[in-house]
Formats: sequence, structure tokens, C-alpha cells
Amino acid sequence: VVKSISPENIMLETDSPFMTPKPHRGKRNEPANVRIIAEQLAQIYNMNVEDIGRITSANVHKFYGIGKKADLSYTYKIGKALYVNVTNRCNADCEFCDRKDHAIIAGYNLKMEKFQEPPDSVYIKDIGDPKRYSEIVFCGYGEPTIRWDLVRSVGKYVKENGGTTRMNTNGHGNVINNRDITKELFGVIDTVSISLNSTDPGEYSKIMKLDQKYFYEMIDFSRKAKEAGIHVVLSVVSLEEVDIEKARKFTEDEIGVEFRVRQYF
Repeated sequence: VVKSISPENIMLETDSPFMTPKPHRGKRNEPANVRIIAEQLAQIYNMNVEDIGRITSANVHKFYGIGKKADLSYTYKIGKALYVNVTNRCNADCEFCDRKDHAIIAGYNLKMEKFQEPPDSVYIKDIGDPKRYSEIVFCGYGEPTIRWDLVRSVGKYVKENGGTTRMNTNGHGNVINNRDITKELFGVIDTVSISLNSTDPGEYSKIMKLDQKYFYEMIDFSRKAKEAGIHVVLSVVSLEEVDIEKARKFTEDEIGVEFRVRQYF
């Protein structure tokens, strides 16, 4: 049951007298036992206890306004990867995106106005030795190719220092930058994860609140990135209106790249 719920929707009870957690079941409950619950959640979600603490603390502030909102994070660690909060700006307005609301992921505050966007030196300092991480992921709540020159600069640093890179994008980078940036990916970005969202241009337009022409731009970007020697992944969010199997077949058979489903809670 717990695994079916996003950790972003969970809080930990600290003073309930009921259901003392194992191994103290049957004895009086107390606030100190909340760590046992956190440890169990960490196992279920394959996280560490610190992750659970950060996420649930952010949830308390989000739901009840209790405590202090976390400071803005320019980079944030999830699992063994380090994520780069590039921008909150985007040319789309996807129905499932939280960038205009709380903009919190895994307890990290990613809410960032344009004037708060830092230069490449800030990200490079945060990254340090990129080999400490499984990969450096350029994403955030916005579209990273809006700051493509910065992503390219930081990506070059990561690659020159032995790291692995991934960029999560909507695939509109060529339109946004008024040039074919797929030619600039090699040696900078190892993997490009592109939001397919739907194989139907009309449904795609509805989900992303964009003209249907952007569907074809995204497909073109995907094919060109593959031709450039980049590992390409197309993904969809598990929305009711999205035909997952049709999207999988389209991705693997027509585009010839990897397919992934992103869970929507």
C-alpha cells in the first residue's frame, strides 16, 4: 500500500499512541519511534533515512505551513545521481507539472525566478568531482535547453573530468535556440531523455498546451539526437489518456530508441 503512494504525499506521525512500530509493538508508543518508521519507508522507497526526513519535512510545510521552507537548491542529489536545477522557465505548460506551484522534488526547493538563475561557475563548484556521482542530470522544473549554452559549458566540464551526463528535455531545443543543437550534443551529453507524452499530436498538444507542430519538432529532435550518437530515451507520464503500449511500440519500432514510463501521482 505504501509503495503505491508517492513519498511527496506522506507525513510521519510523531506522537500517536496507536500502532507502535515493530520491534516495540504492544508497548507504549513515543515520538522517538518515528525514526523506525522512517527507516522502514527508506527501505520501501529505496532511499536513505535522510531523504525520507527531508521529503516529509517539506511535506509538513507544504500541507500545513509548519516549519521553514527549504532554501533554493541549485543542485540536488537523488540516489547516486546529482541533478542540476537549470531553470524554471519553459515554453510548455504541461498539465502534470508543478513548476508554477511548489516546485519541490524529493524535499528540495527548486522554485527559481529568472533573476536567481546562477552562472555555470556555481554549478561547477557544486559538482566538484563528477565521478562521485553515477551521472550529472540537467533538468530542474523548466526546459534546460532554454539555457543550452550554460548546459553545454557545464556538460563539457563534467565530461572533461570523467563524469557521465544526461539531459531531461521536451525536445524543443532546436526551435528554442533557432539552430540544430543536436549537432552540439556529442561529447557533452551522453543520454537525452525526451518527454514523448503521447503519440497523438492532438493529445500531445492538449497535455503540453502547445501547438501541434511541436510534436513533430520533438520527433525530429529525437531522430537527430540518435543520429548524432546520443543515447536517446523517450518517456511518457502514466496518465489515463495516454496509451502506454502504443507509445512503447512507437518509440521502439518507429524511432528505434529506449522507452520509459514516468509514474504520475
